[in-house]
Amino acid sequence: MNSSIADYLRVVKPYLHPQLVSAEALLPIQTLARNLPPCTLAMFECRLGAGESRVDLLVWLSNYTPNLAESFAGVTVWQACTDFYQEWVQPKSLLHDTVTALGLEFDLVGQSSHLLTPCILLTLNLEIVSDGWRLKEIANRLHSRLPGHSVSPKIESHLQLCANSLPKGARIANLGVMLSRLVPTVRVVVKKIHPTQWLGYLREIGWGEAPNGLSDLVSTLSEFVDSIALSFDISDTIEPRIGLECHLSKQLRVDSRWQSFLEELVAWRLCTSTKKDAVLAWPGLSQKSDSPESWPQNLSRGDIFLKTQMLSFFWRNIYGIKIVYHPSQPLAAKAYLAFGHEWFDTSSLIEKKQRIS
Repeated sequence: MNSSIADYLRVVKPYLHPQLVSAEALLPIQTLARNLPPCTLAMFECRLGAGESRVDLLVWLSNYTPNLAESFAGVTVWQACTDFYQEWVQPKSLLHDTVTALGLEFDLVGQSSHLLTPCILLTLNLEIVSDGWRLKEIANRLHSRLPGHSVSPKIESHLQLCANSLPKGARIANLGVMLSRLVPTVRVVVKKIHPTQWLGYLREIGWGEAPNGLSDLVSTLSEFVDSIALSFDISDTIEPRIGLECHLSKQLRVDSRWQSFLEELVAWRLCTSTKKDAVLAWPGLSQKSDSPESWPQNLSRGDIFLKTQMLSFFWRNIYGIKIVYHPSQPLAAKAYLAFGHEWFDTSSLIEKKQRIS
């Protein structure tokens, strides 16, 4: 592999505050990144609570991403990823139209940083995947390549119920296999669901926990952000732990809404003041002139080819903030710091920079 995500990390590393990603936490990420191809989107998952230093890495591959590193050959889960990928890129396959991106989430605790077992996350086409049959079929296509990880009848039944119980307008946006967990589960992420519909939906799909203020929490969070996605895991039951994935629809320079939201999390003791400032300092743009010695060689070749027609930039933004809710545990917060590379049309650069920076 001629280039890797490690080449991209060199460009964004100076903007990572050590309170969010320490040198110790970055080391296994760099080791892993050397074995992963450049991707359309990558992000750091950072815990915001005091004394929480764990950082995980997520990458999203498009259907034109180069093959995974040869060093993963023969490892069952990586072979499954490769086989799934090969079916996905076939224009006439079921996966081609229903899956828009393949994500890999690496839990960097308790595993070798070289041959990690990733959680596999699929971004689904919201206009197509709206029924339980497609969800079960996609899950089965992925699980069938993983020995010992077949979709049980109970999980199939839960997936069917999750799809059939969606309120009007809501969609299942992501489907995942959480392979690195002690008990592998299927992850479901629901978007476009109104805050007032959360509890009714959770009860209908069999989430058996008492609400304990969940409705009030969702209502409060919705005052700070544009949308909240609901994520939960399925085993033989609907797991009690759920995620509230908070997003803004626009990424403005030092968006005051992120600042207000993070200040609220500091008041709730879910985030430290130092980490709040570090998250807010992350968004921005970088070009080759900012760090010529760190610029990836594969991008330099593209820069020469495109010349004055396009400008090459790395962008950084706050992808979202997740509040983790468990009925019998304290709340927790995580920030997702995203980065990627794009060539921007010079004619629209000013508008793009104002939107992303």
